[in-house]
Amino acid sequence: LLYNKMSLGRTDIVTLSQGVDSTGILLEGETKIVKNRTKPPLTNGRIMEFHTLMHARKLKHEEGKGYIVVSRAVPNKKGRTDQDNDKIIHSEIILGANLLRCVEGEENKTDFTGVTHVNAPNVPLLLAGKVGIKGAVDFVHDIRSLCYK
Repeated sequence: LLYNKMSLGRTDIVTLSQGVDSTGILLEGETKIVKNRTKPPLTNGRIMEFHTLMHARKLKHEEGKGYIVVSRAVPNKKGRTDQDNDKIIHSEIILGANLLRCVEGEENKTDFTGVTHVNAPNVPLLLAGKVGIKGAVDFVHDIRSLCYK
């Protein structure tokens, strides 16, 4: 399912725990480090690259029914092989959180809360704001459209 039209793909670099519904000795849920690339509008064809630690798990009983996904930037320990490529903007998801909760009494509805704080060096502040707002609106529209297919 494609819900992010700006995405150029995501690669799992390291998986620490697998299965969002899994329960382990140290971690509940799925935890991995991923590399993803996006090509947002208004960036003159430049690609944004992120290395991110992501964790997703089912909410505990007292938290309600649903899931939480949190993410945090991690340094690229393998080094950048494309340092000379001026088409790549190395960016960070400083903090991301998506909370999906079932709406009580509404079987086909989900309450979605998303917060993302991104650092995109070399992107002018005005442009970053426009791209961020457009990306957020498009994301919600794309998720909604998947629900009606």
